[in-house]
Order: sequence, then C-alpha cells, then structure tokens
Amino acid sequence: MAARFIPLQPKKQMKLEEENNVEDKKKKKINIEKEKFLKDKKEEINKDKENDKNIEEEENENIEQQLEDKKKKKINIEKEKFKDKNSKNNKKNKKLIINRNDENEVIIKNKDIETKERIIEEEENEI
Repeated sequence: MAARFIPLQPKKQMKLEEENNVEDKKKKKINIEKEKFLKDKKEEINKDKENDKNIEEEENENIEQQLEDKKKKKINIEKEKFKDKNSKNNKKNKKLIINRNDENEVIIKNKDIETKERIIEEEENEI
C-alpha cells in the first residue's frame, strides 16, 4: 500500500497552525529576551571596564600627585638648607666691614677684630 497524503480536516489544520503560531511567538519572545539579556550584560561589562579604567587613572593620578608632592617637599627642604647656609654666611659677612679709602681702594675688616682693636685702643688711651 502506498501512503497517501490525507488532508486534515479544516478545524484540525487551523488548530495546528494556531499551536505553531503560539510556539513561534514564544520562541521569538524568548529570543528577544535572550538578546536583551545579552545586550544588558555587554553594557554592564563595558561599564565595569570603564569604571576599572577610571579607577586606575585616578590611582595613577594620585601616585603622580604624591610623587610631585614628594619632589616639592624635597626641593623645599633643599631650599631651607640653602637658606640656612646663606643665613650663616650672611652672618659672617655682616661681621665684615667694607670701607673705601681716599685712593678708592677697598678695605675689608672683620668686625670682631676691629672691635677687639677698639677695646685695646680705648684701654691704651685710658692708661
């Protein structure tokens, strides 16, 4: 016997088509939900990557700022040392007296020595 195609009755055929349509709609809905879920996941991953990148940039900026601060602090310390040295030198220089005589020659005297000389001269004058 040869198998023959027997057409379904119209009601059964409509019922089958409706079931197929319902299944197709469910599959489409599921696919849309999957796509939406995957899209959301990708966006979330991208946001996380961007946040990580921003955090890393901030940390790098903080490290750079700390290094700059350390350099500035070191420079300030060096400046203070230099100022201290200069102030000591200035104190020494203040003890020196610079005079010009009649022939415009520069005469430099140490204040301490001059003071001692004056005291000695005054003592001699008193005697």
